[in-house]
Amino acid sequence: MPGKQQRPENPRHDASYKNFFAHPRTVEDTLCAVAGDLACHLDFATLERMPASFVTEHLGQRHADMLWRIGTTGEGWVYILILLEFQSTIDHRMALRMMDYMATIWMRLGQEDLGPGGEYPFVLPIVIYNGERRWNAAKDVGDLLGPVPGEPLGYRPSLPYLLIEMRSHDPASLPPDNVLAMIARFEQAPTAVLLEPLIVARSEGREAPAKTAREQRGERNDDVDRAGPEVGRGAGPVVAAEGH
Repeated sequence: MPGKQQRPENPRHDASYKNFFAHPRTVEDTLCAVAGDLACHLDFATLERMPASFVTEHLGQRHADMLWRIGTTGEGWVYILILLEFQSTIDHRMALRMMDYMATIWMRLGQEDLGPGGEYPFVLPIVIYNGERRWNAAKDVGDLLGPVPGEPLGYRPSLPYLLIEMRSHDPASLPPDNVLAMIARFEQAPTAVLLEPLIVARSEGREAPAKTAREQRGERNDDVDRAGPEVGRGAGPVVAAEGH
């Protein structure tokens, strides 16, 4: 489009973006912004990031994708699966991917992670997309299925995921100090390089990176140990920008 400024490819920006979503404050503000009434029933003091090994070994995911869990004001846990999409090509099978990841999470949970009656915890799937093009992939696995003659007897599956498009998200609809609103404003600025000072200031002034559930129990974090002593300092774990 004439006159439109395109954001240059910036792997460093993408890596910093991933680091930003490794902070519990960002996840908390995101849930408060998009999770509706569910957010009112979450105990944010219990928010914890699951170890990277669970994501990479069990889900076959990229290191940028994250799994969090949070307690409710009643009993039990809610799991938050966050996928960060930076690629310019939209994945039209995203609904299938999310269904596969969610099923894998449930299958890999231990008995101690289930409710008193063996109930599985709720998993909230979130896709955060910051590409130039508008997202046009199906947001529910049922929308990927073709038509069926007659009535499908209620067996057509429905499993939607929550999509956040950073370039079209209205930051004015959120409190000015909401981190998601801040990111949206910078994403919609002429150059996203302006995001870098925000990340540094927020990370240094607000909080340290989130501890995983395993680290909070005092167990060894093999991912950090392998990466070296510099990981964990400053704004958060350094994550290399990855594509598909």
